[in-house]
Amino acid sequence: MNLIGKKVTHKKYGSGTITKIKDNSVFIKFDLVEYGIKQFGYPDSFDKFIFLEDREATNYIHNEINQINNKKQTASAKRENEKRITLNSYRRDSKSPIQSAEVKKTQIPKFDNLDDFCDYYVKKLQSEIMRIKNIGGKRTVIMDGHFLEIVNGKYYYEFETDTELNYPNETPISIWEGEESYDGVIESIFEFTVVISTGHDFGHDRDDEIPSLEFSAEQWRLFKSLCEKVSSLRLSNSSIVKTLVEGGHKSVQPGKSIRTGQNTALIMASSQPITFIWGPPGTGKTQTLAKISEQFIMLGKKVLMLSYSNVSVDGAVERLYKSLEKDIKPGTILRFGYPKNEFIKNHECLTSYNYVIRNNSELLKRRDELRRELNRIRNDKNQTVRRIEIEKELKKIRKQLSEFEKSVVKDAFFVATTVTKAVIDASINGIRFDAVIFDEASMSYVPQIMFGASLATDNFICMGDFCQLPPIVQGEYSKELSVDIFDYCGITEAVRRKFGHEWLCMLDTQYRMHSKIAEFPSEMMYSGLLKTADGIDEKRAEINESVPQIRDACGLMDISGMLSVCSRTHDSSRVNILSALITFSLALQSYNEGFEVGVITPYSAQSRLLHCMAIDQRERYSENSGIVSATVHQFQGSERDVILYDAVECYRSQYPSKLISSMTDNYANRLFNVAMTRARGKFVAVANIKYLLDKKLSENLLFGQLIRRINSCNRMTGDNLKDIIIDKTSCISLYETNDVKSVFFSDIIKAQKSIIIDITDSPKNDNQFFEKLVESLEEAKKTGVKVVIRAENKQNLPNKIRKMAIENKNVMNPIVIIDKKVLWYGIPESLSNFIAEGHVISTLYRPIFRFEGRRTARAVYTMLDMNRTTDETKLLVNGEINSLSDFILANKKCVNCGKPMMLKKSHKRKFFLSCTGYPGCESTEVLSDELVNQYLYSPDGKSLKHCNICGSSIDATISRYGLYIRCCGLNKHKFKPDEI
Repeated sequence: MNLIGKKVTHKKYGSGTITKIKDNSVFIKFDLVEYGIKQFGYPDSFDKFIFLEDREATNYIHNEINQINNKKQTASAKRENEKRITLNSYRRDSKSPIQSAEVKKTQIPKFDNLDDFCDYYVKKLQSEIMRIKNIGGKRTVIMDGHFLEIVNGKYYYEFETDTELNYPNETPISIWEGEESYDGVIESIFEFTVVISTGHDFGHDRDDEIPSLEFSAEQWRLFKSLCEKVSSLRLSNSSIVKTLVEGGHKSVQPGKSIRTGQNTALIMASSQPITFIWGPPGTGKTQTLAKISEQFIMLGKKVLMLSYSNVSVDGAVERLYKSLEKDIKPGTILRFGYPKNEFIKNHECLTSYNYVIRNNSELLKRRDELRRELNRIRNDKNQTVRRIEIEKELKKIRKQLSEFEKSVVKDAFFVATTVTKAVIDASINGIRFDAVIFDEASMSYVPQIMFGASLATDNFICMGDFCQLPPIVQGEYSKELSVDIFDYCGITEAVRRKFGHEWLCMLDTQYRMHSKIAEFPSEMMYSGLLKTADGIDEKRAEINESVPQIRDACGLMDISGMLSVCSRTHDSSRVNILSALITFSLALQSYNEGFEVGVITPYSAQSRLLHCMAIDQRERYSENSGIVSATVHQFQGSERDVILYDAVECYRSQYPSKLISSMTDNYANRLFNVAMTRARGKFVAVANIKYLLDKKLSENLLFGQLIRRINSCNRMTGDNLKDIIIDKTSCISLYETNDVKSVFFSDIIKAQKSIIIDITDSPKNDNQFFEKLVESLEEAKKTGVKVVIRAENKQNLPNKIRKMAIENKNVMNPIVIIDKKVLWYGIPESLSNFIAEGHVISTLYRPIFRFEGRRTARAVYTMLDMNRTTDETKLLVNGEINSLSDFILANKKCVNCGKPMMLKKSHKRKFFLSCTGYPGCESTEVLSDELVNQYLYSPDGKSLKHCNICGSSIDATISRYGLYIRCCGLNKHKFKPDEI
């Protein structure tokens, strides 16, 4: 139907005539001259604010709109169906297993020539660069910094961080002080401590603390440098690289067994161009590396040792030096780069820098004189010319020292550094070594291995364990970089098929673990090839008694039947507060008995929480060391007497993550293998066994086998919590219900700044407790203490406490935090049970913990978003209005859809109004002083709300900084919208 010339009426502009319809737009000339011709969307606008005067035309346009809406609905339904099918393929429920029982492998092509290899891996590295750039730019806060030393013109600082970092050593960073940025480098990371170096002086007094800085990582620059090195491999003419690229799969030996033993490894390393040494945990890999190096040095050959981490490099240097200390000259063994090991760092000859300084004392003396003079005149405006002269001379000295360092590295017989340092530093690139030993090879990218091999003229020895951590990859289109060198060369497949490999030797005897710990990984990960040395069980017998409730080297703390909840954090990690408290209690019991204890968890958020507990405990005892907590990645290369493994996974989490369950490239097994094999004498897993079995955790998983095979005498439950022995002076206490109330109310009465209470669905019906709680909280508010009560469901609260509470559906833990220092878990006591898979799962044990420590309390406060204190009640209970949130729900309607508005707080802590119809309606409004005063005052101007400190009325005004709420008394006490 032709609509041109048809008369229309617009809600605002009045009458007009359609002049043109084109490209989903309709043009209307309005009768009033000042409006002229305007353009609107076609045909949508006829369904909202434009009306045709012709009935036939109206029917026609409505049919058009209906047809378009039907097409949209069909397309939307199709998209939803596709989305549902995709989700169902991943969803874990009671009717299907979590995962396939088969290991899924990431495939990479086999290359017949070096050019194709280089093209392929350059493309994958570039893809990873793009991914890192896309997600990059995020700033990380580092705190409590202090100066370490000045090395070759660079200032070295050590900081603490609340975030577990996984950047490789030598990662370039931008360091931010306010909006000023300076170049720097990550030198090392261990647990939550990071050492950085920079040319900028942030203060070099060892007693001065740097409160905080920020940095953003430039990790993509490392990949760019690696890309350049891979491209240059075409020109290397290295027969070793060519053989590695083309010959790995051709060297499989069907019908032959794997060669084993340290002596065999020594013979192979010196007699053939390429040797792979497979070193499972505790098999003496570092000792073997040192013996191979010693063998080459005694033959007058130059050796380069590369590794993924500083820990591995330092360990090899120290072991080799102590073996050859009496037989070598200074400068024979050199650590190139910044060591973490104190013995190496303080030795006058073991680092290349210290060795240079030792042989250039006059140059060092002159440098120190210039620095002292520069400090004296730094702020003297009359000495500008002299400052420039000093800085030029210092730069010249730095260059001289750098050239000397390159020279001593070139002359050394054994040089050890990280592979990243070797890739980016020209000092290594220009040297050819008779032999290159690459440790921790399974954690490094295949291109890094090939670059290391290109520096070897005669022998290349690759050491590692393909059953432990793989390389870290972030991009979906660069996931092939996660395939390690053992898999690339066909060794992994050969071992799986029980074939030998021309290049492979296995270290098959472990000297670390009790045999009952080792038997799980030996069977599941090492095809039964890993043996335990004689006499190890006797040596570990004392450690075996460290957790007396578990009478074996391997055990479980089963937290089934407890109200333990797995929550997501902002960085998509997972945290379980109750699991962390129980894990730390067990760790502390073992530590107090004199054992070295490590706590390992798959998730960075849980690791951060446990680390905070360990630091709080350490500070309480005034100790420099104590319990160590980290993720699996951070614990690689370490070992402890006792390992507690906190699995975290629990109800309220739809399914376990890939860190627990992924079979792709055997990923979950490799992570758990690392965790379990850190233990010398005792390994205890803390997990909700019922949840994991309900989710059908695969029996092909090492963790799945462990939880099924541990018998009842080696399994703790909630009944055994009372048997955990905790020192009364510790940060943590575990209470029986009858003993807790007096201590709890004592803490409430002592509160000085804030009391934040989270109450889960249905609290225990205890009128006496809640009457005393309300009374105590009212008294606290009179002294200026901020009181916030968040309830999962306000309707289930006793009447008196309900009036003080706000509703937040994300409340999942019964927690109280006082002054962000004292944490209570399990109080107010809850009656809640889990409903999962359509069944009620009874809560049998309701432990109550108290933890006193600022770091821990603040961590929980942050992770659980306890700063979210706006009321999310959708319906008022019995029409009660007990807060501004209630008033807004009852009186403010959305102008677009008519639904109630609610008070919300943004991530920047700004208050605003949001429609309760979200996400269907995304309408928002500014919170006005007029609306707040309607709540504070009756229509006749009578004050309805008063300050709980001084009793004065409360008033809202708009200042230059926005909404301002304060009382009218002399002290003008301030309030936030969620506090009235």
